[in-house]
Amino acid sequence: MIGLIVLTAFSGSARALQQSESLHLGLEPSHLAYPASLPKEGYTFSELFFVNYSDTLAGRIITIQYYNNSEWWNLTSFTGNSIGFTQVYVPVTAYWAHNGENTLRAVSSVYVSNTVTLMVSENAGGFVADGALYALIIVLTLGLILLADKVSPKKFILIMLAAYIIIAPFTGQRYDVYFLITSGIRVLEHVNPFNPGQPPAYPYPLKWAYPPLYPLYSTLAFLIYSLITHTGVPSTSATVYPGYYTAIYSVWRGYVTPSMPLLVFLLKIPMILSYLVVYRVLRSRVGERVAIKQWSANPLALLVCAIWGQLDPIAAALALLSLDSYSRGRMHYAYLCAALGGAIKLWPAVLIPIYLAQTVRLGVARALRPILISVIPVAVASIGVYAYFGHPLQTLSILVYSRGVPTYAGEFSVNGLTWQWILYFLKSPPIPLFLFAGPVVYAAILIHAHRHPKADPTVLLMLIILTLFLTYNYVNPQYFLWVIPLLIIQGRRISAWVFTALPLLYVGLSYNAFYFVSPAILYDTYAPSASIAEELKLAFFYNYKPLFITITGIIPLFVYILEARAQMRRVKMRSEEPLAQ
Repeated sequence: MIGLIVLTAFSGSARALQQSESLHLGLEPSHLAYPASLPKEGYTFSELFFVNYSDTLAGRIITIQYYNNSEWWNLTSFTGNSIGFTQVYVPVTAYWAHNGENTLRAVSSVYVSNTVTLMVSENAGGFVADGALYALIIVLTLGLILLADKVSPKKFILIMLAAYIIIAPFTGQRYDVYFLITSGIRVLEHVNPFNPGQPPAYPYPLKWAYPPLYPLYSTLAFLIYSLITHTGVPSTSATVYPGYYTAIYSVWRGYVTPSMPLLVFLLKIPMILSYLVVYRVLRSRVGERVAIKQWSANPLALLVCAIWGQLDPIAAALALLSLDSYSRGRMHYAYLCAALGGAIKLWPAVLIPIYLAQTVRLGVARALRPILISVIPVAVASIGVYAYFGHPLQTLSILVYSRGVPTYAGEFSVNGLTWQWILYFLKSPPIPLFLFAGPVVYAAILIHAHRHPKADPTVLLMLIILTLFLTYNYVNPQYFLWVIPLLIIQGRRISAWVFTALPLLYVGLSYNAFYFVSPAILYDTYAPSASIAEELKLAFFYNYKPLFITITGIIPLFVYILEARAQMRRVKMRSEEPLAQ
């Protein structure tokens, strides 16, 4: 018997049992400030219900009911699972809900839960507040870009650094930050963060599906956090939100503490430092003013490095350091940075064979020396991390599969700015286009690099990334941070802003802005009326297919193809230059 899971941590979602200890119902939010009249059907907000039950109800039908006209009416049903907990989203429409108190319960056979009350009120100020929020974001963004021309570069970078430090602790993409936190916790618990094993130590979807370097930093960050706050290391099971089975993007509920902002800040320090590293490299390559305006004032850099909390700034900084070192003839450092970047996210490591292909004609021993000194130690250390937890080959195969064709529970999954949304809507099985096209393109690039040692690795890397963008089923907003510094170095300033605007537009349309606020200060994402307006925005965007496909598929595809053609022209121009004798 799994037993009853207490939900008191879920911001008031759980209440004392009234009818049956086998079934309990909670909801969030308890007060719904809807910004308009409730619609009878169509796009609307979905109320969040937490249904907690004993293993007696596993495999049985559980129904959520609403009370109307002295009778109980069925609202939605689901099958109980072995976990004993289900998170359910129910669209709020005038079909069953009304302004004022709405009474609901859950039933299954002879089992009846407690009743809960959903208070609904109309608050037109939600749309106004949401519009004001975006107006403020736009004004601040434009203000920063204009400020970059008004103050000295040194003063501007200090202003931005202060902004990053202030914003970072209290923000974060809740789903991604959860993985940043729990990867280190599992290491401290001596639990394999990359492979839950058999029987699984934690749910398989909650594994760390990236290379092993960052979890080691997460471990250090949690130790420092624990030392400062006297917070103990939670058990692996304590960080698993039981509703992951039906609501994977709510897993962040598995770890929320009042002092969480400090931990999040520690976890984001490498991202903030990466922002500064990229600026420094760009300053040396394109000048201080261009680096300030194109990078330091770039709103996507602010979003990903300070607010979101993702690995991509670290990988991008290491790739840029590698390219810069290679251009200066510092081979060992170039290889080392590429290898370290690959130990964060795989893609910077593609530079290593390119360097080797271009330098092998200088002598095999000379070309291999940086690999032996810089790359092999990083590779051995990475494999050593996997080996420490056992079954390194199996763990590596999980990494390759997870990065090759991202799926969820074995089903084809698509995310971000990719034309493959069309395949998803056609219910296509997983099509690993990148696994077919990627190796062919990469082989052609390596052959070209060998034949043309003066070919610019920056251009070749751009072509590899654009191939991924064109063939991969995940092109997340943070991926665009890979190419922006490269475009700035190339002097392609319009392209840099296009590759900034696309992901910002996508994030603005596809995310609830309040999801980026730390749960330590705003646990219930739906508490503000403006957040309900945000949810209505999401419902419209995801359900109005012409707009959705245009923004996520057609426009990005057009941009990727145009940029790939421009990069191919650069390759051709460099290829026509005479070889050095």
